[in-house]
Amino acid sequence: MRNLVALRILLHDRATTLGSLIGVIAIVFLVGQQLAVLFGLFTFMSVLVDHGGADIWICSKNTTTVNSAGLIPDRYVDRVSGLPEVAWAEPLLFGNGTFVTREGQNESVQVVGLRLPRAAAGPWRFYDGAPHSVLDYEGVTLDRLDLRMFGNPDRDRLHEISNVRVGIRGITQSIKGFAGRLVFTNMNKARARATFCSSCWRSR
Repeated sequence: MRNLVALRILLHDRATTLGSLIGVIAIVFLVGQQLAVLFGLFTFMSVLVDHGGADIWICSKNTTTVNSAGLIPDRYVDRVSGLPEVAWAEPLLFGNGTFVTREGQNESVQVVGLRLPRAAAGPWRFYDGAPHSVLDYEGVTLDRLDLRMFGNPDRDRLHEISNVRVGIRGITQSIKGFAGRLVFTNMNKARARATFCSSCWRSR
């Protein structure tokens, strides 16, 4: 009986009922959208860690955020590699840079330097090219979704990232970082622009 009365009340004032229904639907949609954004940010923040294949990452002492960590000596990688509990250890260079387009515009990027041949935390999904794209001394990768922002650069000519010559040797597919566009390259090329170094290693 009460349900029937409630239904009659709702149908009697249809304008109010419709407005309330639209409001509830909008709130549910907005909550779902915000949750999607939240989990998307989590994914962007941990994208290198998720695809690095390492159990532990090592940064300089008193590091509060990896985006402002200091360099650690290369010899630490050898020390960690010598531990009996460690299967492998690899260095990773990470820093901010500026890609210069053909029109002279500057676009910020995050440069990820990898040591070959393992290339831990390296590019894992390609639209054009392969993981060995960074074997070339000048070689870097750009993401397909960012090509328009970079002015659709020509892969047959050299470009600049923070006054360092680079050549586009591979195009990744939908690889995004939290703070910007990821550009993968070899360790030697990344040293010119790296702001900090991390070491990742996997236990036996």
